[in-house]
Amino acid sequence: MIEDIGIPVGRPQTVTVDLTGKFLSASREVRIVTNMRIYWDQILVDTSSREFPSQITRLDPFAANLRWRGFSRTITPDGREPFATTMSMYLSLRPGK
Repeated sequence: MIEDIGIPVGRPQTVTVDLTGKFLSASREVRIVTNMRIYWDQILVDTSSREFPSQITRLDPFAANLRWRGFSRTITPDGREPFATTMSMYLSLRPGK
């Protein structure tokens, strides 16, 4: 059992849960219980190996330029969800929801 898997936030709204070693039998049924109104439209399962090369690089920034930029434009190449955002195009006003 996993006590808290978090809540879906951001766009696309995604929750990632590691289920390694959580199944006690051959059954692969998963029950998600919450006291919030959350509608799940899909659940994806990754069964690939964990043998991906990775490297952690520590950065020590010494300055930052904070300024108004606007809102990233939402794009959808095929017209369907999930939507993505692009940092190269932005809106000066918040898009309507």
